Amino acid sequence: MGLGGLLLTLIHWLPAVIAGLAVFSSGVFVSQSSATVLTGQIADRARSSAAGLYVTFYYVGGSVGTTLPAWFWLNGGWPACVGLFAATSLVTLTLGLAGGKSVAAGDKIPGEIVDTAI
Repeated sequence: MGLGGLLLTLIHWLPAVIAGLAVFSSGVFVSQSSATVLTGQIADRARSSAAGLYVTFYYVGGSVGTTLPAWFWLNGGWPACVGLFAATSLVTLTLGLAGGKSVAAGDKIPGEIVDTAI
């Protein structure tokens, strides 16, 4: 879903670009929510440490995410940025699927899921 929205931003028509950004951004927020829940499932007893690491990487990623696209923009414009975002999305999707399969296979017994959105 998110990658499809990202591809819409390559169309030279403003409504398609706006729709693409909306779809991609929605996919990012769904992924972040899922990652928070999955972190709680995988961590089991060390939830505080896992949550701290998650937040640390979240903000480090945000810092890198504000500077790295500038290089791509200067060297390839918007299509290069779309490539960077697509590659990053595919890597995080792969890591998320690997972690989810690990939990589903019973490699680690997950603790009770705590909803942090309340």
